[in-house]
Amino acid sequence: MKRLTVVCILALALVMVAGLPVFAQGGAQIVVGRNVTITAAAPVTSDLVVLGGNVDILFGGVVGGNLTVFGGNVTCAGTVRGNIVAFGGDVTLKTGALVEGDVAAPGGTVTSEALATVRGQVRSGWHAFGGFDLPALPSVGRPWEWQWQRGGAWDTLGGFFGKLLSVLVAVLAVVLFPDRVRKVRQTVLAAPWASLGVGILALVAAGVIGLVLLITICLAILGALVWVAVWALGMLGLAALGMEVGERILRGFGAQAFTPAVAVLMGAFVLLMLTYLPCCIGALIYLAIASLAVGAAILSRLGAEPYLPRPAAPAA
Repeated sequence: MKRLTVVCILALALVMVAGLPVFAQGGAQIVVGRNVTITAAAPVTSDLVVLGGNVDILFGGVVGGNLTVFGGNVTCAGTVRGNIVAFGGDVTLKTGALVEGDVAAPGGTVTSEALATVRGQVRSGWHAFGGFDLPALPSVGRPWEWQWQRGGAWDTLGGFFGKLLSVLVAVLAVVLFPDRVRKVRQTVLAAPWASLGVGILALVAAGVIGLVLLITICLAILGALVWVAVWALGMLGLAALGMEVGERILRGFGAQAFTPAVAVLMGAFVLLMLTYLPCCIGALIYLAIASLAVGAAILSRLGAEPYLPRPAAPAA
């Protein structure tokens, strides 16, 4: 029963991490983690959604649809054909601004100069969340028409969530396949250099083979399957490495009783956070972790049996 509960919790966590909400409409532009400036020379012809950035619409600038901002401010001296909604930010309408729809700043304020024009309603403050006339958000549309733009902050955040997802998968692996994870761990301890070498060769081979298959188009699905298989091997090996490192850390802090899942959670998280070290150190650590994980999983035959190096021949 406990194992089933843990599996359900982890599955829910994976869905939450992998299914981060996206607000868009067919043809909408989505900008994440950076500021946006709209000028007369570079208008936006569709809806615009900005996550974690400010929007500045200069005089003559045009947004052809709704403007929706999460966690940023809006300064408008141009034209918005739809609504302006700024969640957790302020809206400033300057002289010459024209908004053909509503303006709402749930959790923020709306400031309007004398010659700014709003043809709809204006609402601000926390009570704007509950109003029946709150402007509608762009609806979820066709993903192949979304136009994504990302900033550096989003790249960093996306990388962190990717590593967090890997940690959760490693924990799930030890919950579902505890015996296999232990045998992969034994392989890492018994033959670390062999695991490292086999892992490097496997990563290089998988990269080349997968790329060649993708280029052929008709066999692209096989190339993707090769990379998925290597990723699965890596997750099994990461669980083994995380168990070893996590147990050492927990025992170092005086912990005596803990589950394998807790050890993997601690160890895998610490290992992957080391990949953020500056210069090339983090990249080398990442390569070492990936190679050890994949190599040990291969040598142990996916955890079916621990790999035992051959004893050295006795000297003549």
